Amino acid sequence: MHYMPNTADYLRRTIDRLHRMHPRPGVILATGDLAERGSPHEYRRLRSILNRLEIPYFLVPGNHDDREALRRAFRDHRYLSTFENHAGYAFDAWPLRIIALDSTDPRHIGGYVDHERLAWLDAELSAHPRRPTILALHHPPFRTGVPAMDAHGFVNVEALGEIVRAHPQIARIISGHVHTVLMRPWNGTVACTAPSTSPQFVIGRSRLGIGVEAAGMLLHEWNFNAEVRTYIARLESSDEQQIA
Repeated sequence: MHYMPNTADYLRRTIDRLHRMHPRPGVILATGDLAERGSPHEYRRLRSILNRLEIPYFLVPGNHDDREALRRAFRDHRYLSTFENHAGYAFDAWPLRIIALDSTDPRHIGGYVDHERLAWLDAELSAHPRRPTILALHHPPFRTGVPAMDAHGFVNVEALGEIVRAHPQIARIISGHVHTVLMRPWNGTVACTAPSTSPQFVIGRSRLGIGVEAAGMLLHEWNFNAEVRTYIARLESSDEQQIA
């Protein structure tokens, strides 16, 4: 017996919620912690659920994921294997460009980007300086205010900040990791974290210092005025509330 939510059931309900949206999102980015232990069994289960999606989706590994097991389970997602040492990729199929930066390393719980990844990111951004871009990674690059999270740090985050500041076409930085909604101005853009697709215990202002956040997702809407608007969509509600 356990007291954790049925995350698989909530993910199925999240997919149903996505399919009911009008208009539907053009693409889905899952920003990591796709499994708890990164086992092949977990990824087979995840794959069986995501197969229901009628919307293209892309995966970003998190610190709970095993990169190689993820690649094996989703071997048709070839973008995960572009590089041997990380799972970064870029897509230009939409007017809004998407770059995924792998911020994971087996030796670190916190964020980690090495010089190879940073050089690749800088080159990708330099190649398309006028294309509005979403930068996705698992670990938020800012301090969250959650001591247990911030204690793990983010290796080379200052160098990442310099690259972001040098490329103003980055309209949003989106991440996961803390499983709650946070939003910060960061090096000339807006960085945010997404909620979990199942209810989560989060740091709150209650007497116990914790609260429960409802299941949900972030929705990023781009228009041809080169504006990006970010909404929070809760699983149990049909409303989408703009937050940035």
